[in-house]
Amino acid sequence: MGAISIDAGVDLPHFACESDAQRGFDALTTDHVVCCADGTRSIVVRSFFSQQPLFLERLAGPTRFRLRGLTAIETCVTEIDVEWLADYVAYQVPLTLRTCHEGLSCIRPGMCLEIDRRSGAVGFKFPNLARPADSPPSSVNAERVIRQRLIENIRRCDPLRSIFHLSSGLDSSLLLLLAKQIHGSAKLRAATFQARGRGASDELKVARRLADELGIALTILDFRNIDIWSSAKRMMDAYRVPVGHPSAVARFLMDEAIAATESEAIVTGRGADELFGGYDWHLPEFTGGAHHDRLRATPPDVMRSLFPRWRFDAERNYNEFFANSYSVERRLQYDLATLGGDWCFIDARLSRYFGVKAVAPFCDRELQIAAYGLPERAKIWDSEQKVVLRQLFKDVYPDYLLDQPKRGLSFDISAYLRQYTAVEILQHLDIEWLDSAVAGLSLPSLRKMLEDTLAGRANYGWQIWSFYLAALADRRNDRRNREPQ
Repeated sequence: MGAISIDAGVDLPHFACESDAQRGFDALTTDHVVCCADGTRSIVVRSFFSQQPLFLERLAGPTRFRLRGLTAIETCVTEIDVEWLADYVAYQVPLTLRTCHEGLSCIRPGMCLEIDRRSGAVGFKFPNLARPADSPPSSVNAERVIRQRLIENIRRCDPLRSIFHLSSGLDSSLLLLLAKQIHGSAKLRAATFQARGRGASDELKVARRLADELGIALTILDFRNIDIWSSAKRMMDAYRVPVGHPSAVARFLMDEAIAATESEAIVTGRGADELFGGYDWHLPEFTGGAHHDRLRATPPDVMRSLFPRWRFDAERNYNEFFANSYSVERRLQYDLATLGGDWCFIDARLSRYFGVKAVAPFCDRELQIAAYGLPERAKIWDSEQKVVLRQLFKDVYPDYLLDQPKRGLSFDISAYLRQYTAVEILQHLDIEWLDSAVAGLSLPSLRKMLEDTLAGRANYGWQIWSFYLAALADRRNDRRNREPQ
């Protein structure tokens, strides 16, 4: 069998081929994709801080591949990958190469992909990211870089053509506070939303207070009475594949409404949680089994009931990633690879779909490297999170923001499903499709999840929603497969 062939697709910027395999491992902090080879393997490395979605497409023949960028999702027409769907339902953002489409692999941030040069077998690992060689030499310098880069990125935003996402969290609030300082009398605009159930609606009081104090025009988008089924179809037109967790629903609906105002840029606080320890599972009590249990979207016993033949790929990958080492640093790396990778894709897809620039100041590469170079105590100290942001911008934050619990722009799917009967929901899910396309799925177990959710005995709204999104993606591919080429 011949040597492996890896080509760069025309939609893929930042592609570099190297002759020395070791250079691939040393390039984890670059913005580039590095493709190299040794005697037995071809190696593709993506930076932990890469913002460019990256895919590996298997071509005809076991040893032919193509590296692809964002448009890979638009042109792929293969069937749904059931193993991916099982991992997706289990974790929401699973650590896996798999995507919705068979034959298309997602190369996640920080991933070192290894392809056997004779058989074409694909494996991966996540080297523990050492302190970047070009990171600031001290915490003082790192903090200076973080502050300077945030201010510079906000200064570049045109206040007349930008809208800021606003929750009551430290990240989006800080960006708006800095924008007010930098752009002064300019008419700044922000948007948040109301929804059913628990979510951003819980934060409206604080968001209104901040907007009033800053004299900012705040738009409160009302999503309480949306049709979730038609919203899902529009969302899948944008994303093309199921991705992320329920926050991706809120993000789509917000950006859809903002794009209709003819704004040119949408500014979000994306990326800060993965850099500075913003999630509850970064706290000291979430190590080992507690961390794993917190990241599972669906308990193992429910997964075994839903998918009796599930292979637990994402669980095995999780265990290999941590190898019993649950430092804050390693947990943040996991989030950069999973959540960070999905949000890179969401930003890119929505920007392309709506024609509005996605601006994420916390995803600035220099800022990310500086943040990564900070010691853990600068991110989490005891039970206080994002310590460095609190200290760096203590002259900017009002006290009431520092005491706010984190909720973010979440979206409670169950609250919408409970408007419908089980029969109506099953009609939308299309039981016949599930029975034929999702091999190994236990339909009685799915029905029980639905009944428990509607009765309030459990909350499996997101899981039920995931099956609906997968059905939409598969039907789209089926239509495209039947279209004349």
